[in-house]
Amino acid sequence: MIEPQKPAEGILLQRDFADSKFYKIVCSCGCADDDISLNIDVDESGVTIHHWVKVKTAWWETPTRYTWLNGLLHRIKMTYRIWISGYLEYEAYTVMTPQQVINYADTLKTATNEVAEFRNKRYN
Repeated sequence: MIEPQKPAEGILLQRDFADSKFYKIVCSCGCADDDISLNIDVDESGVTIHHWVKVKTAWWETPTRYTWLNGLLHRIKMTYRIWISGYLEYEAYTVMTPQQVINYADTLKTATNEVAEFRNKRYN
C-alpha cells in the first residue's frame, strides 16, 4: 500500500495564504506544459478547487501534407466552434506515478482541512 509522502513527490506548494493554498502538480513526462496549477479555497458555500492546465490544439487532425496548413485550418475550425456554440471541447493529460496520485489526493484532503480550519477560527 502506498502512503502519502511529506514532502510529496511531484506536488509543489507554491503559496500558502492560510485561507487559500496554491500548488503545482508536475507531469512525470517532464514537459512543463502538462503540469497542473491548483488552488484550494474554502468558504461558506463549500470547497472550491480551481485547477488550470495549458492545453494544445490538435492541429494534426486536419489531414493535409503541409503542417502549417493543418495548423491554420484547425484554428479556423476551433474559432468557428467558439463563435457558433460558445464552447470548445478539449482534453489535457498529466502523467503521474502511483506515488504522485496518492500525494495529489492527500494534498487535496490536507489542504482542504487546513484551509477550512483556518476559516472556522477566523470567522467564529
